[in-house]
Amino acid sequence: MRTPFFILGFLCLFLGFLPNLAQGQILTQTIRGTVQDADTKLPLAGATVSIPALKMGAYTEENGSFRIDKIPLGRHTLVISYLGYESQTLPNIVITSAKEQVLTIDMLESVMEVDAVVITAGEDDKAASINELSVVSTRAFTTEETKRYAGSIDDPSRMALSFAGVSAGDDDANNEIIIRGNSPRFMLWRIEGVEVPSPNHFTDQGASSGAVSILSSNMLANSDFSTGAFQAEYGNALSGVFDIRLRKGNNEQHEYAFQAGVLGLDFAAEGPFKKGYDGSYLVNYRYSTLAILNNIGVLNIVGGAIPVFQDLSFKLHLPTTKYGNFSVWGIGGLSSIDEEGEGFRADSTIGTVWKDRFVSNMAAGGVKHRILLGNKTVLNTNAAFTASSIGYENESIFPDNQFVLDYKEDFQNYSTKIQTAVTHKFNAKNLLKAGVYYTLQSFDLNAAELDDSTNLFVTDLAERGSATTWQGFATYRYRFNDKLSVNAGLHAMYFGLNDKLSIEPRASLKYQVSPKGYFSAGFGVHSRRPDLAVFLARQTQPDGTTTQPNLDLDLIKARHYVAGYDHNFSKDLHFRIEAYYQDLYQVPVLDDSTFSSSLLNSTAGFSTENFVNEGTGKNYGLEVTFEKFFSNNYYFLFTGSLFESKYTGKDGVEFNTRYNGNYISNFLIGKEFPVGKSGDNRITASFRAILAGGKRYTPVDIEASKAMGYTVRQWDRRFEEQAPTWFRPDVSLSYVMNKKKVTHTFKLEVQNAIARTNVVSRYYDTRTQQMVDDTRGDLIPILSYKLHF
Repeated sequence: MRTPFFILGFLCLFLGFLPNLAQGQILTQTIRGTVQDADTKLPLAGATVSIPALKMGAYTEENGSFRIDKIPLGRHTLVISYLGYESQTLPNIVITSAKEQVLTIDMLESVMEVDAVVITAGEDDKAASINELSVVSTRAFTTEETKRYAGSIDDPSRMALSFAGVSAGDDDANNEIIIRGNSPRFMLWRIEGVEVPSPNHFTDQGASSGAVSILSSNMLANSDFSTGAFQAEYGNALSGVFDIRLRKGNNEQHEYAFQAGVLGLDFAAEGPFKKGYDGSYLVNYRYSTLAILNNIGVLNIVGGAIPVFQDLSFKLHLPTTKYGNFSVWGIGGLSSIDEEGEGFRADSTIGTVWKDRFVSNMAAGGVKHRILLGNKTVLNTNAAFTASSIGYENESIFPDNQFVLDYKEDFQNYSTKIQTAVTHKFNAKNLLKAGVYYTLQSFDLNAAELDDSTNLFVTDLAERGSATTWQGFATYRYRFNDKLSVNAGLHAMYFGLNDKLSIEPRASLKYQVSPKGYFSAGFGVHSRRPDLAVFLARQTQPDGTTTQPNLDLDLIKARHYVAGYDHNFSKDLHFRIEAYYQDLYQVPVLDDSTFSSSLLNSTAGFSTENFVNEGTGKNYGLEVTFEKFFSNNYYFLFTGSLFESKYTGKDGVEFNTRYNGNYISNFLIGKEFPVGKSGDNRITASFRAILAGGKRYTPVDIEASKAMGYTVRQWDRRFEEQAPTWFRPDVSLSYVMNKKKVTHTFKLEVQNAIARTNVVSRYYDTRTQQMVDDTRGDLIPILSYKLHF
């Protein structure tokens, strides 16, 4: 394997550019964009956009557009003000030589009666959500943060590990995240306002995660991440919400980006369709680097476990003068891996050779339309299509040297979605937002396994059909004054497969107790539909017939309670403390009062067991965030969480969930070093340390395991044992070099930089007849070079 030589070549290339650090050429760039009302998206003409440190600025035109040219490279802060609106500050706008900064700036109308004055708000909350109606347990994140945070690897999920209440799954190679002790499979992914399948390569059935994110940082706009008490717009979510927005391409000039790295070869392009038209295109394509290297003979991995993947994303912005703005967007990925090796059958002393093939594909895309109906009403409509395909085959070879198919899965899901939402702003104090979502999901689900006793295949799942889901919501916001605002709403979800309905009240408030601090609180009832494979799983009876015991399962539900306080010690130093309680009910559990098993402990896959909605769960905790936003060339973020996560099955006995780590602590710090005569280039170093309570596992009955010849667990002590403290350090080093109209970025990220081995469980090894730690601990280096031009 030639990876060390590849790394050495990268470092030589990196060092070879160092003599250029003293370049004397003064480089500049442009910031431009649009200023608009946060609620109606109407353009605001005459707003002031300034860069105070440079004494530069501009006024917005009739269409809300502005432009500031000849801005020196580096980081700059924009201040936006407008008569009757709260002023807005945008810090750390990164200016490079190869790419214009094109911004869309939302401004919130003040409820104070004014007479030719500009409203100055309290200290800006730089972590505040993009969605104005999300006031608790929600944080905005920027594209730059996914690039800057150590261990993020341009991936929103991995970046979110730095946030309070979020912990990693068992495998560092996967971007699975656990939010406040909830199962990761209960998370909602939205792109451009549409619920989509897991946007990750190598994702499993029912999972929300994967090994590599399909989302490209070239495509992302600032987006929101929520961890509880979601506002009424969000449905079918229990643990968290990623509300992803795609940015518009540059509508004045063509720009390109090329990236080569360990994960893949990327190419991105954006630009206008024609001169004088505000429309634009943005597209990004990536193909797996390891697959390319394997095809040309550079790699020779034992077992052939080469991850092969490719993905494509795009957005077309198509404004019209009379019929509103249209956008066409899409995202999709293909991934597969073939692997073989020697294993050991847990139920015998026979060694085996096995072969696996895993295929995971997803796609989502649609047409989005936004139109103003007068000056106070906005209508948004989405028509979208999503698809996911997951296949798995396992073969084993026995002493007669014949490969036998042991297990096979083939899951196909296709959804057509139509949704519309209207926002009406009565005045600065009163706002109503309401909408309806319709989903028609078609499915073809098949799973079968070999019965060792009969040597015949048993069907676990064989279903083809469709199911409808209706969701509706309404939220009313009332702002008593500039200090106090209240949101009250309702969400409803109807699942047509078995006629289940959930009515879910939501409410939140925000009270500005001082110019520097505010109190927030929220409540919500939330529901999640179990995966279709759970509803449709079949059981084979002794007479050979099959039944579907789970067809009548109800929706899983939870009540979320949140209260918090935020304080800005200065414009760059922020503190947040938040307490939460989550009461889960109608949880599917095994229909067995002697064996406690709950869907709350499931990460992916499906089961053919008989479930009933008689389980419960609870999560409660306290979270603290202390953050210095980027200023004076450095930043840091500390988060700490103390929590409990419990569940009960049909037996009524309370156990730890598998995600009850009890505590999480994250520390992130980064420093930027401007270099070169004009400081146009920069070297950035970042470090993140994650310290969390050990993974939960069920104790092993050693004597019973010896007698049976395989691992036997003490199921009456589910998840009682806890592995040692889980620790992972990540580091990142990058160098950005600006030339005229060209920007080079060299980056090295190392996940688990010290190859720390963490225990995730223990099992009984029948070969050695001893207890063995199941560990994870790979050092994962991610090397890349990016060219913007």
